[in-house]
Amino acid sequence: MSASGAAAVALTTGARVNPLVSLLIWRLRQAGHAPGLILSTAPLPGLARLTKARRLGWRALQRRWSGPAGGAPAAADPAPIDAYARRRGYPSPWQPLPAVAVGAAVVRVSDLNGPDAVAALGRAGVQVVVNGGGGLFRPALLAAAPAGILNVHMGSLPRVRGMNALEWSLLLGVAPTATLHFVDAGIDTGDIIARQLLPVKEGDDIAALRGRFVPVAVELVAAHLAAVVAGRAPRQPQKNRDGRQYFALHPRLRRIAAARLSAMAGP
Repeated sequence: MSASGAAAVALTTGARVNPLVSLLIWRLRQAGHAPGLILSTAPLPGLARLTKARRLGWRALQRRWSGPAGGAPAAADPAPIDAYARRRGYPSPWQPLPAVAVGAAVVRVSDLNGPDAVAALGRAGVQVVVNGGGGLFRPALLAAAPAGILNVHMGSLPRVRGMNALEWSLLLGVAPTATLHFVDAGIDTGDIIARQLLPVKEGDDIAALRGRFVPVAVELVAAHLAAVVAGRAPRQPQKNRDGRQYFALHPRLRRIAAARLSAMAGP
């Protein structure tokens, strides 16, 4: 516990530049739950390209450097993220995390579920972990956070679980939604805490919605973290039959999903 009575909070990341995690650091600090630890699986500077090359292959990496891959997931539009940061008086969330993690220890681990990560949570007295990326969570890490691990999913749970949830939502005619939920041993199957619709505006593309998701996710965590720490957060159990797990889209399906955005647009 901190002097203010707030339980210790940790964030995870798989990248050195992570606007979601940067915004969470500042927003949760204002809410009285300043993160004390960031578990990072990001490669050390200079090794990132080599790691990507080994994972993707050099030719795929060259295509990625030379331009957008046809059908690759759209990157988040930075405009909604930057607008949120300006409104709240935050610095740029696009800086490397060591520069913005004031008051929080950044601990690099090779595996979120390895003994080093679990030990770091124990040393810091962490009660709750907020997922900002870095990998899936296995039983050892789930057990290391007594108040739970939180995730904000870019889809309406339980209807749309798994990968590319935003695009699958568009294909299925499900309103784009952010869902705050507890992480359990399944894929997006933990108890639901809250949902928030993502507004769709005229002229939006998928990148715009991805960018709009980030501040919505930050506010969902900030609004409910105190209740999670106190053990009073609402918990809506999911039933497997109420949804299904989706996987990566074929590029053709991704293009169809993007085309369907215009039909959902409001003023």
